[in-house]
Amino acid sequence: MTSLKTVLEKLVAGGGRKLPPASDAGLTSAEMTLAALGAPGLPPDFVAFLRVSDGAVYHHIRFFGTADIAMAQEDMFRSRRPPHFLGLGQADDDVYAFDARDGAYKILDPTDCEDFGTFASFAELMDDAVGE
Repeated sequence: MTSLKTVLEKLVAGGGRKLPPASDAGLTSAEMTLAALGAPGLPPDFVAFLRVSDGAVYHHIRFFGTADIAMAQEDMFRSRRPPHFLGLGQADDDVYAFDARDGAYKILDPTDCEDFGTFASFAELMDDAVGE
């Protein structure tokens, strides 16, 4: 199993940037805003990531932090966002998302939500993205 710590070390070693940890107030605000949008809540292992790094950037890949995750939901999907997906980041023509139906993390096409990859944890999804 891939650890979040290992993936973040790999991200930084590869020229990526992690950010300061999210505050409790930031996490609460993000959850409230997502709920108001009818989006799924933040999954626990993504919250664990935010508590270490409130977002991250790796070359052309961006994982959202508490300040921008809610706003990004409408911008990320070119068509209407399916209500069971929570967008967590994006890269070029890929969306990194959590699927509340099955609790899996996915790499999706932003136009039709075609599934390009499914992962059991956020760390595994992030490791795949950073390894590209």
